[in-house]
Amino acid sequence: MKKDDFRIYDGGLCDLSVCTSLKDIVDIQKEANAKVPTGTSSKWRMSEDKTFSNGKTNPHKCEHRKGYKHYLLDYYPARIISPFDLGLYT
Repeated sequence: MKKDDFRIYDGGLCDLSVCTSLKDIVDIQKEANAKVPTGTSSKWRMSEDKTFSNGKTNPHKCEHRKGYKHYLLDYYPARIISPFDLGLYT
């Protein structure tokens, strides 16, 4: 893979937007986790969201780079158990 075949162009606490020529979702997820680890036991995965926040489909063709697509990935940390879940408080 060439150095610029995978670019991260935006990210948030639980989401990541990438531009890549990679076609295999597993490869895209592996590359995202290698370049930007989440810092938790959860890993980046292809988002189930059908669209980006701007309304474009997930994935969609890159407007600037022929043969590239934009993908939205996300992760959700493991569920946090609160004292209320344990019945310690009512």
